[in-house]
Amino acid sequence: MRGALEAAGYEAAASRADAGLVVLNTCTVTADADADARQAIYRARRENPNARIVVAGCFAQRAPEEAARLEGVTWVVGNTHKHMLAEIVQSETERILVGDISAERTFAGVPAAPVSDGRTRPNLKVQDGCDCR
Repeated sequence: MRGALEAAGYEAAASRADAGLVVLNTCTVTADADADARQAIYRARRENPNARIVVAGCFAQRAPEEAARLEGVTWVVGNTHKHMLAEIVQSETERILVGDISAERTFAGVPAAPVSDGRTRPNLKVQDGCDCR
């Protein structure tokens, strides 16, 4: 996201208090993560009431209406639209941009080593978390 904004002419501010635009890439894996996202939004608003705030990422994807109701939030951008962030903030169009991610998808098969002694089970990783907060 940062690279796309820099390519569009935005530059990083020294602090949130100096920023004209604050982008918060959020998580929603737990209720605590949701609370952390809300606190980050409140803090950004408190530190810089004039900044435009973008709530992006998983919290925005899961609860767009809730995010949009928070004071100071200008845009809510789900994971489906994060790649368009620079265009969104420049055009100043729709306030909530969240697409459907629930459509069924197919994935490539994952090879697992056969287990022959009957005493162990193979491990299969189902999902990776993210560290994109």
